Amino acid sequence: MRLELSTMRRVQRNPPCDHIIRLFEWFYTEDQVILIMERPPNSVTLFEFIKHSKGHPTERAAKVIVRQIIVALHHCNVCGVHHNHTHLRNILINRDTLQLKLIDFGGARLIAETPSEERTLGAVSRETAVRSGCECLYRVLCALIKGIPFWIRLSRECTDLLQELKNDRTWNTLENILDHAWFKEASTVNRGERN
Repeated sequence: MRLELSTMRRVQRNPPCDHIIRLFEWFYTEDQVILIMERPPNSVTLFEFIKHSKGHPTERAAKVIVRQIIVALHHCNVCGVHHNHTHLRNILINRDTLQLKLIDFGGARLIAETPSEERTLGAVSRETAVRSGCECLYRVLCALIKGIPFWIRLSRECTDLLQELKNDRTWNTLENILDHAWFKEASTVNRGERN
């Protein structure tokens, strides 16, 4: 629990990230640490959002969601934290606005700046953090597009990003993924999807 507090305090640094749950206060007792965090309105886990989604998700919604996850994970990495437990149940999403928050830093690890820190602190390398982030993004994107009906084809850019994430293309940072064509305004939306 103390590592969770430590990593959460690191990611709260200025400027804060809108896509990471806010830590307001913390208290120590004899046998535990109590964390007081924000409770985003009208939010459910991304797992519940996908499961109970009325109609079907769109590629455009998937893009909005994945972009926010990239921003949150990149912010963590810049602060020296590897979330290490990013999955559909550790992401809260507002059902109306699609605003999301990364939660649960209980499994987070520090990012080592040197090989000796990896050994002594049990930290992970920056490359490991980025690779793990890419694997997470691949799984989340697959879960999101799984609900898109088969008659709506995904854009070339979306399928290209999926392939690059799956094939473990080397990204320097998670932020570099935002330079991919899928995130550009001119990218092709799925045919059959209304604007």
